[in-house]
Amino acid sequence: MTNEESEIIQLNVGGTYYTTSKATLCSQESMLKFLFQFPLVYDQQKRIFIDRDGQHFRYILNYLRDSYIDIPSDPIVQNELLREAQYYCLDNLVKFLKIGIDAFISSDEFKFVGKWINPTHGYTYDFKMTLKIKGDYKEEIQTVPIEGYILWSLEKAPENSHILHRIGDYGREFVEGTFHRDKCQMEFHGVRKDVSAEGLIALDQYRITLSEDGQSFEGVTLGNDRLWANIMQGKTEEAIRREAIEEQIKLYHQKNKQRSTC
Repeated sequence: MTNEESEIIQLNVGGTYYTTSKATLCSQESMLKFLFQFPLVYDQQKRIFIDRDGQHFRYILNYLRDSYIDIPSDPIVQNELLREAQYYCLDNLVKFLKIGIDAFISSDEFKFVGKWINPTHGYTYDFKMTLKIKGDYKEEIQTVPIEGYILWSLEKAPENSHILHRIGDYGREFVEGTFHRDKCQMEFHGVRKDVSAEGLIALDQYRITLSEDGQSFEGVTLGNDRLWANIMQGKTEEAIRREAIEEQIKLYHQKNKQRSTC
């Protein structure tokens, strides 16, 4: 670690004070990392000033330190924390929080039914997912025309699971099931998790493999419509992230410029 990376940083986030290192703030591709490339705003005690929620920033800082977060149980706090993660452009944390908020289930079981509408080249599937969420059922229906690939999204995560709190750039959850020829229907039950050597997993990426009469159909989706669309248009994920960070940096300086003229 260089002397610059080990530099101690004093922060004033919405009136709450934090002490950390520059290495921690720059540990992930986020607005906080690129903040140091622009003129900084300081308070009277020479702390770097950020006009955001100071109480929630402790979650952000701990996530930067450990790539780990314990989601607070209060749904209001969860949504507030999601907005903070979006502001700081912490993409993996945003995805993780959305999953925790939208599909926090009470068991590790779910049922996925995909109806084979048109069993020819250019398959069309009518997807129906039923997730058991704290005793209630949540249904999402999606029809997607495909050519050999099953593109679908599923947001789910087991409650109180260690893996739920681990976020990585890449990972997958495998779903196994049965194809019913008489019903022209696929049923998938349960989840088997594939974890990388570092024990990290991205819970927004899923894969289905279906074998029928020697044919194998596979599909992967990122669970992020905007990101997927931009990748299809030739934009890389890094370019998309950089655009979002630059936009937040611009807003940060606009806000502080307005404050200085008041």
